[in-house]
Amino acid sequence: MRPTAGLLCILFNILEIEHSRGVNINQQWPVPYRRFDHRPVADSYCEAMFPFCPTGNMDGMIPYMNNWDVISVFRLQAPVWEFKYGSLLGKMHIMHDAIGFSSAERGKNYTMEWYELFQLGNCTFPHLRTETSAPFWCNQGAACFFEGIDDIHWSQNGTLEKIGEISGGQFNDMAKWVQQDNQTGIYYETWTVRSDPSPNSTLWFDSYDCSQFVHRTYRYLTQQGALLSSRSQTRFFG
Repeated sequence: MRPTAGLLCILFNILEIEHSRGVNINQQWPVPYRRFDHRPVADSYCEAMFPFCPTGNMDGMIPYMNNWDVISVFRLQAPVWEFKYGSLLGKMHIMHDAIGFSSAERGKNYTMEWYELFQLGNCTFPHLRTETSAPFWCNQGAACFFEGIDDIHWSQNGTLEKIGEISGGQFNDMAKWVQQDNQTGIYYETWTVRSDPSPNSTLWFDSYDCSQFVHRTYRYLTQQGALLSSRSQTRFFG
């Protein structure tokens, strides 16, 4: 789907009008991300150019680790669509984030990421359908866990950095948390919307994307006692 500047102008004009009216003085900013009690079946209208999580478990299952295992945690970051455009989008800081794990006991590596079921364009701009009165979205996102870490993909134009270690028990607790998070946080949101361009502007809507998932996972692991540290600041989008 081809994005249009007109759609963006309409969106931001509506937001500005509603803000200036002061429709609800008790409005909470930013608008909280809505959680759901289950993940609905995607509408058949939504189609993906590339299959979602092609090498991962179809049920989203994450392998169980022995509690005494030592799991290395890696920060993974690369330009969006690096496989097609190389480092081009990275020069504009349009990046995709993921997390890598390496089991000392199993001798295996794993990648975990959260991204769009129907590609970024569908999550960024809605469709206009004659049978529906409102814009129609194909913007579900989900976690993908699969065996292996593509070292070249992450390190050639991005980042592959070990940021800490966790136990197998901490990994298993994280896996349960990911399953719950994945079933309740189901919609991808590309846009971060602020009231104006100034540094102290009000955040109206926050994004909900790959980087947010990675940072939520880091936060959960640290709450479980993990010590994670990166040499550089994360820049993200994707």
